[in-house]
Amino acid sequence: MKSPRERIIEITFQLFARQGYNSTGINQIISEAEVARASFYQYFKSKEDLCVEFLKVRHEYWFGELNTFLTKEKDSTSKIIKAFDFLIYMNEKENFRGCSFLNILSEIPMDNTKILKVIQSHKADLRNFF
Repeated sequence: MKSPRERIIEITFQLFARQGYNSTGINQIISEAEVARASFYQYFKSKEDLCVEFLKVRHEYWFGELNTFLTKEKDSTSKIIKAFDFLIYMNEKENFRGCSFLNILSEIPMDNTKILKVIQSHKADLRNFF
């Protein structure tokens, strides 16, 4: 059985993908994750903190899946070509509704440096990969 924190993150992914960041409220996340309000605030001080953690978890998951997908590839050229197959694989696996990072970026004010730094870090890691 998943922990309350895991359920919150999982539901957050679903809701942010379906409704967007701004249209998803904490009360809905608490309700759909079936956690107590106190449990939510034990793990996350705010929706912004939840978003930062969600993006960090998403980053780790995405790169973990990418690296697993590419483990059999020996050389750099093969890895790069196979990375495009990975994008197709992930898009089908998750019923792609846009990049989580770019979707949230389009909804936050540019002065939200807490979330912006996580998004920029993810994109920098992606550039460095290629």
